[in-house]
Amino acid sequence: MGLLFRVELLGGIRVRTEEGEEVVVRSRKALHLLAYLALYPGKKIPREHLLDLLWPEFDEAAGRDNLSTTLSLLRRALAPFEQTGVSALHADRQTISLLADVLTTDVAEFEQILQQVQHTQEHSKRRALLEKALALYKGRPFPGFYSDWSVGLQDHLESRYSDALRSLLQLLLHAEDFETALILATRAISVDPYDETAYRARMRACAALDRPSVARETYQTLVQRLRDDLDAAPSQTTRDLAERIQCSPESFVPLPVEARSSPIPLEKRDEVASPAFFVSAMPPSRTRFFGRELELQTLRDLLAPQNDPERLITITGPGGVGKTRLVLELAQQLQTDFPTGICFLTLADITDPTLLPSLLAHALRIGAAADTDLFMHVTEVLQGR
Repeated sequence: MGLLFRVELLGGIRVRTEEGEEVVVRSRKALHLLAYLALYPGKKIPREHLLDLLWPEFDEAAGRDNLSTTLSLLRRALAPFEQTGVSALHADRQTISLLADVLTTDVAEFEQILQQVQHTQEHSKRRALLEKALALYKGRPFPGFYSDWSVGLQDHLESRYSDALRSLLQLLLHAEDFETALILATRAISVDPYDETAYRARMRACAALDRPSVARETYQTLVQRLRDDLDAAPSQTTRDLAERIQCSPESFVPLPVEARSSPIPLEKRDEVASPAFFVSAMPPSRTRFFGRELELQTLRDLLAPQNDPERLITITGPGGVGKTRLVLELAQQLQTDFPTGICFLTLADITDPTLLPSLLAHALRIGAAADTDLFMHVTEVLQGR
């Protein structure tokens, strides 16, 4: 038995045949009944549950009469499109269900695509899947329908949508598709006007497109919105980005393609501007650094040239204790010990671990040819080998 119906729930409730013909369900309650059953294909839903869901204000007898009438209206709407002898609806005295193999929903497709994303490593395929998922999402499901289950579903799917937007933004910035990233970041801000990740993505895209004034306007919009609506201020990460754009906007403009076609010699690495997804120039210090001499000396000893040059040092501690500030001060002090340069790579917006190897490759100026080896090395390190 092939699929008969596609139930679209995102942004409104619509029912179509697999050929695209619209199925008109004139009763609003019948449409809601179909939509709810479609979320759980093959599952027998107790009639009592449907009564509480659709007619909570009615007593049991009146609710059952309404359910029977609504079920009849729904059967009548679906009947012309069903195969002979096959009914999509199954009902007995206790339960009602939709056959699992006769329908699909855009909600199920949306969730399935996002599951595929989690198991896909290749950036181009991840991007294609994310774009496909985002194209499906036309708005919150069950608009105008307010109950505990519907609001919970709406919030869950909107959260999944926002996560997909952020993941795609990271891929676009990494691929240096800044025009598309700018459009998508603006869209993400419209979904969640307090999402600092989206604001930072928009700021980075604007800076990379040589529009630093727009990046600064984006930051000021965030500052004002947080202050006026939440009596809050942007995070330190966002403030640092705004300051870096203010002080050195040119460092965000990407290299021409021909300039990145081969690894850059060590002696030339400090002459090249940074890729726009991060800033390898040291962030400016806003305050003088005091104390922590013991920690600084310990780190200087660990990084001394005569020691293991491949040493990896991790500094841990609660948020806000000054780990980043300590590292930046150390970097400033060690400039002369590392004549080929010291690179600052921010991972504040990175939630996709598959981007880490190529981000490191860019930051270390080792060229695209080394990405594969670097990926293997980083993967081994992350796996603890």
